[in-house]
Amino acid sequence: MLDMTIGDIRNHIIKFSIPIFAANVLQLMNTIVDRIWAGKFISANALAAISISNSIFFIMLSVSIGLGLAASIMISQFFGAKVTDKLKTVIGNSFILVIIVSIISTLIVQIFIDPIIRWIQTPPEIVQYTKDYLLVLSIGFIFVMAYNLVTSFFRAIGNSMIPLNFLIVSVVINAILDPILMLGLGPFPRMELKGAALATIIAQLIAFVAGFIYMQRKAPALAVQTIHFHPHWDIIIKMLNLAFPSMIRFGLLSVGLTVIQAFINKFGADASAAFGAAANIDSLAFFPAMTISTAVSTIVGQNIGARRIDRAQKALVEGIKITLFLEFFISLFAFFSPKALLSIFLNESSAVAIEIGANYLRIIAVPYLFIMCVIVIIGLIQGAGDTMATLILSIINLWMIRVPLVMFMSNRFGINGIWTAIGVAFIIDFVVTYFYYRLGFWKKKALV
Repeated sequence: MLDMTIGDIRNHIIKFSIPIFAANVLQLMNTIVDRIWAGKFISANALAAISISNSIFFIMLSVSIGLGLAASIMISQFFGAKVTDKLKTVIGNSFILVIIVSIISTLIVQIFIDPIIRWIQTPPEIVQYTKDYLLVLSIGFIFVMAYNLVTSFFRAIGNSMIPLNFLIVSVVINAILDPILMLGLGPFPRMELKGAALATIIAQLIAFVAGFIYMQRKAPALAVQTIHFHPHWDIIIKMLNLAFPSMIRFGLLSVGLTVIQAFINKFGADASAAFGAAANIDSLAFFPAMTISTAVSTIVGQNIGARRIDRAQKALVEGIKITLFLEFFISLFAFFSPKALLSIFLNESSAVAIEIGANYLRIIAVPYLFIMCVIVIIGLIQGAGDTMATLILSIINLWMIRVPLVMFMSNRFGINGIWTAIGVAFIIDFVVTYFYYRLGFWKKKALV
């Protein structure tokens, strides 16, 4: 545990962020392993299918993210205010909601997979790969949600190292199972993308079980008893009030990104494969900001609970400084060496896709810096419990700016018009989000 209501804020951010950054890198490696096996040893269409599937799966995951965020906000503020019993009740009731939501989400995918794939205008040659991957992955969605929830518990009390340990186990298991199940090594049949999805499910299940056991045996601040799993409607209502805007926000984000993916798909399989490969570079570029945002959110949550607004504001300033320092070098590399990065995911026969993806990275390199600042500011707003504001900002930034720009630019300037629209939207996102932060409404959202 780490009490962030006292001590040097910059040191807290760095100490808390290093394990999270390592975890994010491992998560990326987890994704990269799937995509390398798919792109290098199956086909570029298989790689594109994973990218398309992830845009759909993120819609499901948005519910999990919303619940995890709500739990994290409440736990961090109760921890900062030293209200232990309510903290544990939040944990128990979080699991109740996760079980219900995961079952509903899985059923939706299993029943409506065909219209979903048609809706996003998936190229015909990619449809079966996409269907195979999503149908299997959705079955294990409950384990993905449960693991993410346990991770959020530990981070809310300032412990980012424990989730890293269990993630390492998960990544190693996934890396071992991927080639075995995808390519049919040894006695196992060749399952291709079905195998990739199954490997992910098994790895997430093991990580969740290990994390929960450790929580019960080694983390007294989080250990729950049967009584904590009894429904407490005041807690559930508070969680839903926090989670619902976040669910809608991430859901709208997922749908918006899927809409953008649909516009990209219109330009053919090469464009889809290019964006699929470039999305991995995006993930790497976003990691420092996402890491710092998580740290800022936790620090803000604890300090809002302790009524230390001054420390919450200082956390944002320090977070942005660190983020810009790290992102500067990533932007340089994306601008000057895009093809080298894309070649990790695409082989030489995909030269057209590599060229398309390189144009994306060159155009987006500078706007990266603006959207990363947005991510850190959102961390502060979320940590304060002002999740409705993040929803409104998401609607403005994505649906009123980014998607319309993509629609307009794609019709007039083709695929490079889409890349330019995304970059311009990132800059406008920053202006809008910073303006809201300066209004100061987030300062009045304490839960305790």
